Amino acid sequence: MIRPRQGYSSNPDAQLAVAEVSEQIGQQDSLAVLYFASATYDEQLLAREMSNRFACPTWGCASAGVFGAAGYHASGLQAVSLGGCLRVTPFYCARLDDRDSIGQIARGLCQARGQAFALMLLDGLSQKEEEFVHYLFPLAGRVPLVGGSTGGPLDFKHTWLAWGEQVFSGGGLVLLVEVDVPFRLLKFEHSECSERRFVVTASAHDGRVVYELNGKPAALEYARILGAPGELSLEQIARHPWVLELGGQRYLRSIREVRADGGLDLYCRVEEGLVLSAGSPLDPLEEARRGFLDVRRELGGTSLVLGFDCILRRLELEQAGLKTAMADLLKRENAVGFNTFGEQFQALHMNQTFTGVALGTESR
Repeated sequence: MIRPRQGYSSNPDAQLAVAEVSEQIGQQDSLAVLYFASATYDEQLLAREMSNRFACPTWGCASAGVFGAAGYHASGLQAVSLGGCLRVTPFYCARLDDRDSIGQIARGLCQARGQAFALMLLDGLSQKEEEFVHYLFPLAGRVPLVGGSTGGPLDFKHTWLAWGEQVFSGGGLVLLVEVDVPFRLLKFEHSECSERRFVVTASAHDGRVVYELNGKPAALEYARILGAPGELSLEQIARHPWVLELGGQRYLRSIREVRADGGLDLYCRVEEGLVLSAGSPLDPLEEARRGFLDVRRELGGTSLVLGFDCILRRLELEQAGLKTAMADLLKRENAVGFNTFGEQFQALHMNQTFTGVALGTESR
């Protein structure tokens, strides 16, 4: 079985925050420590302090917020130590579009001997997450993939990853986790498809800038689709992400901002010719409850949920006055994780979604 211990500190001083968290999560047989932290910390100092505090390996990343047993926070240091029966094998890719490195990681994943999943922590400013998961997924064999893009301040200028004392940017960490308990990946969002469909008719080469929808300037056309007078507002953008439907599943693409030239910057790639719909908002708490209930029914209870929750979802919860209620739900479900600049689930990268892995309580 797995024995997790969670800890959180709001102290802005890296050394003091690590000291506080280490008291909360220390256990004699810790095999791994994962941590998620504000990008405002001195990451070199933080990584060194975390590595020196624990005899087991440590991995971490910058976040746009954290959550766990202590609540849902815009800043601070959140960590979880893992004891019990598990094995974690780390891999690092310096560039998310390096197919040779991705192939090496895939070969490592395929060496898993028992029940296993792969956690991905990918640089959220790289804009290369799509390439990484698209290429890795078919090579990973039976090992399912889930993860999040590292976060940071909303000026989108700084983020980082850490493995022991080493700090990186631009790449990705993949942690192969082999366990003796059942597990299930989970994904939920709170937007559904609508009848307001449209076609992407012109986009940039990397797909993260859309110039035209239905053959018309993108921002003006999306405002028309939403029935919005004048320019798109940030609230409209947040409430109506683009929805891609594949195999009965919904995958969201979020607008980052309206460009001066009338185009739309996105957090996620959208290719020309793709048919999408304007999202219609659902109750975020109800969708989260349903998602967690499904995994509890299947697993018979959860000892830990490692989760990746989009920063846009947290901002929506704050605006709607629902952050405390969501924090209480996450605590009841033994969830711990961070707010991301994007989420991954199997072969796809998406936005405005909660992805994660739920671990059961009984060994198999």
